[in-house]
Amino acid sequence: MNKSVSAYDYAINAAAGGQGLVICVGNGLLLATITTETSLRSRKEMRIIAGLAVADLFVGGGALSLGVYRLVMLSVGYSNRRIFTAWDCVKLPPTVSVYIGAQLAVVMNFVVSVDRYLAVAKPTLYRSLGHGYTRLMLGIAGIYAIVTLTVLMLSTYFSETLVPNYTVLCTGWVLSTW
Repeated sequence: MNKSVSAYDYAINAAAGGQGLVICVGNGLLLATITTETSLRSRKEMRIIAGLAVADLFVGGGALSLGVYRLVMLSVGYSNRRIFTAWDCVKLPPTVSVYIGAQLAVVMNFVVSVDRYLAVAKPTLYRSLGHGYTRLMLGIAGIYAIVTLTVLMLSTYFSETLVPNYTVLCTGWVLSTW
């Protein structure tokens, strides 16, 4: 298939990269505010919100760099080059960043929900919890994200199914389904 590149191709990938930039700026400001302000940094709920901001930074950074990668591939005329397996896309750093960020963001939303539930439903217990609680919650979220990403990547690597419709732009879901 010899498809010509249109302005739409550039616009859609620039928009995806722009969305990543907005995510990075917004969450970067949030993270900077929490880490530089002592009164915020010492609060349990703000540490958990900072963890959510880090997860979103992974997603935003991956989206931004994937948008730039795709724009470069379009610019140099490689957009129609075929790849043979999904692993060719999965091993790209922007893809890894997007997928680990997605895993981490899902878990961090759950952690925020549990944290807020404890704060409202069990306020006495919540006030008695120290900073070890936030380290535990953030650690569990991080380990879960890394383990699930590893399993997804290994299943993609070892399945090595041919993907006849993929190009170096790596659009669509590239990880194998469970």
